[in-house]
Amino acid sequence: MVKAIRYLVKVSDSVLDYVHGAAYSIEEVFIPDERICFNIHDGQLSVFKTNKARGDSNTEAREILLERGFVGDLEKILSLREKCFKKIKKILK
Repeated sequence: MVKAIRYLVKVSDSVLDYVHGAAYSIEEVFIPDERICFNIHDGQLSVFKTNKARGDSNTEAREILLERGFVGDLEKILSLREKCFKKIKKILK
């Protein structure tokens, strides 16, 4: 099992919404040892590398455990996305 942190992070649909206080919270998970973060927002999965959790300091974070195989799948997503990014960049050059 791999330790992770589950917390809330504020998001908004546009800068205008954010400026006018229309931000809302979604759940996000950060895996410190792997520096991987993931969430689902508007039906879209986001998986990305980061050095720290982005949680709202006013909300409570809690430790959770994730299966090692699942974390490996997240690493595969990141690797495949990087590979595709490089190829697409060459195609669109």
